[in-house]
Amino acid sequence: MAILWAMSLTATAHEFWMMPSTFVSSTDVPLDVNLYVGQFFEGELVPLSGEYVYSYWSYSIHGNENLTKRLPRTSYAGMPLSLAGAGSHVLAIDTYPNRVTLSADQFNYYLRDEGLDNIIAARSADGSSAAPSRERYRRHLKTLVSIGGKSDHTVFQRTGQRLEVLPLNNPMTRRAGDMVDFQLLFDNKPLNHVLVKAWHKQDGQTMVIRARANSDGIVQFTLPFSGTWMLSAVHMLAVKNDAAYDWDSFWGNLTFDRDAVDPQKYPAVPNPAP
Repeated sequence: MAILWAMSLTATAHEFWMMPSTFVSSTDVPLDVNLYVGQFFEGELVPLSGEYVYSYWSYSIHGNENLTKRLPRTSYAGMPLSLAGAGSHVLAIDTYPNRVTLSADQFNYYLRDEGLDNIIAARSADGSSAAPSRERYRRHLKTLVSIGGKSDHTVFQRTGQRLEVLPLNNPMTRRAGDMVDFQLLFDNKPLNHVLVKAWHKQDGQTMVIRARANSDGIVQFTLPFSGTWMLSAVHMLAVKNDAAYDWDSFWGNLTFDRDAVDPQKYPAVPNPAP
């Protein structure tokens, strides 16, 4: 079954992201939107269907649309999508919870790689560092798209996802060497000190830049190259009142094309939301 295949790939800290066929499109050309899972920003297709996706929304100044009802119930590799109206569009996907059991070595490696130092400390404190772990995980994905080569404040739209990577500047109008700010939100509140990774592929090489969010959940990156970037972060909590699991993890992801929109026409204004 395709879902079990996808679950096995996500078991050991694989990234999971949404990718449109293009980040800048004309108003009359449908996008092909796909999900990928893999490592080092190299991935394989994951079914975009109601079997795996719990919620799928599109946001723009022209209105918000619930796309969940349009998902096929059975496995499907992608989904053509026509976005009405010029400007910025935010696509947001949440998956159903899945579960995985990892050996102590696998789980400890995953915790170190994702910068989950608080969980490492908690396992050390209660003497469970050498024990396997039962985890329930969810994916929260976003991507930014420009229709008609235009941009607007939609890039700052809050989607209300459990774990959300929110731009505080418009990354699609940023140039090489510009600082780009993002804020991590968990249950719509700033999430501090979480490790965030910024991924980029160029000429067959993958770059990853790591930074931690500050006390306000804000993380800053100087993204040195144009083109497609992916931001990823993981937040984990101990499970209470459920003997079947030890940990709940929430994976946030944002994809966009830096330098895709002319900043002279559409300047990178700050987020107007509080």
